[in-house]
Amino acid sequence: MLASYTRKSNIAAAVFIACIVGDVVLISSGHRELWDNDVFAAVLGLTFVTSYLYAVWAYVKAKGRSGAWVLLGVFLSVIGLTALLLLKDLHKERTEGAASETVP
Repeated sequence: MLASYTRKSNIAAAVFIACIVGDVVLISSGHRELWDNDVFAAVLGLTFVTSYLYAVWAYVKAKGRSGAWVLLGVFLSVIGLTALLLLKDLHKERTEGAASETVP
């Protein structure tokens, strides 16, 4: 996997998880009225969606696939994410193939 995309995916996933944890903490501590605030709800919702999509996109790119594979993770939810996790790493195959061709 490409290290730069893997790092980006990990950062976006950490932001997504932090938003979920923050939301659970706010709701469990009795701050449900924050969701009535249009600005807070819009910003948190946009952060959820953007960080999730970017994390999946970067993960797919790290594996050497087209960014369109994100649609699999979006529309098929858990099944799609499982399929993405099971995809072969094309970048690794290209690197190994190139290394074996240069060595006589």
